Amino acid sequence: MTTTTPEDLLCFSHLRWDIVFQRPQHLMTRFTERGNVYFLEEPVFDNPDTPYIPLEKKQPGLWVCLPHLPAGSSPDEVIIMNKLLLAFFEHRDCSKFIFWYYTPMAYEFSGMFGPAMTIYDCMDELAAFAFMSFCAGMRPCQIPAGVALLSCFKQLTSGTKSLLCFQKQVILRKTGPFGLI
Repeated sequence: MTTTTPEDLLCFSHLRWDIVFQRPQHLMTRFTERGNVYFLEEPVFDNPDTPYIPLEKKQPGLWVCLPHLPAGSSPDEVIIMNKLLLAFFEHRDCSKFIFWYYTPMAYEFSGMFGPAMTIYDCMDELAAFAFMSFCAGMRPCQIPAGVALLSCFKQLTSGTKSLLCFQKQVILRKTGPFGLI
């Protein structure tokens, strides 16, 4: 049986690329050796008119995408972000992408897409941050079925078939998509 490795990765992150070089930056930089990486940061609300996502090339194979949304648009943020992703995939094949989540909130606007693989990497207990209190009831094991890899800040038990938990460390294997599994 022959499997094809997705060549592109879309990373949904609650962190900014240029603030500090942590695990997301380490992993995404490594993945550029195998394909293109689009690092989607959380939006800024500074645009008076039409929402947009510029793609800033940081190095070969790596683009940082910072959505600019209208000020005060937070109630409609999910709808706006969904439309921006639809535009992003207008000339790209979503089914050939890996979706890599560092934030469970991004699934609200991206869950309708059908990537080749979905990875949820919970490097922080987001509910522990004061500004993230609204997600206090969320648990990483609530991520939908079909998740290929789940890394956890806390050890969890889950019914997810492809579950690999590890605490605050990176475990990479030599085979599989992007050398992960």
